[in-house]
Amino acid sequence: GQWGGVIQHDIADATRWAIAQRIADPRRIALYGESFGAYAAVMNTLLEPNLYRCAIGVSGVYNVPLLFESLNRYETNMVVTVAAGLGLLDRLSSKNVRLLTDLFHMNIEEVNIADAIRQSGPRIGHVHFVDSNRRPAGNGHIDLKLVSNALDEIQYQGYVSAEAMPWPDSESAAKTTIESFNRYFRN
Repeated sequence: GQWGGVIQHDIADATRWAIAQRIADPRRIALYGESFGAYAAVMNTLLEPNLYRCAIGVSGVYNVPLLFESLNRYETNMVVTVAAGLGLLDRLSSKNVRLLTDLFHMNIEEVNIADAIRQSGPRIGHVHFVDSNRRPAGNGHIDLKLVSNALDEIQYQGYVSAEAMPWPDSESAAKTTIESFNRYFRN
């Protein structure tokens, strides 16, 4: 139940102790590990990003999916739809790659956002919750209820995050995003 949990705090505490004792220079601390140690090194830099300069993991036990995001035709001429993203995933030897579906890009490229979500099913690894104009969700014309329903239909259990412009300002954008998230994703 605690695989990789408490040890992360132990590593950070030991690092802070070494700094306090002037054994280590806080501007030059890196973590290195192999196998589980690689996981611990990488995970610790995620949990304590200001404590380390870098991490090196060799033959790590990560089990963290790689996310691939289809963009739109104004940003790339390659993979611009969910279907194209799924095609790319099908050609990979790794099965640990998922789609990051961004509603902004989907609004430009997909005929029907909800259908594209349904088509992706369990291959969605993350959702950027934003509106058609990159403003916070609820400030454009995407039907967020249809998006929410499609995610429910595929039993999506992953993360949803905002990637929105700070419109009209950062605080208002955060408030609007949280309100929209609660409206469409909290039961």
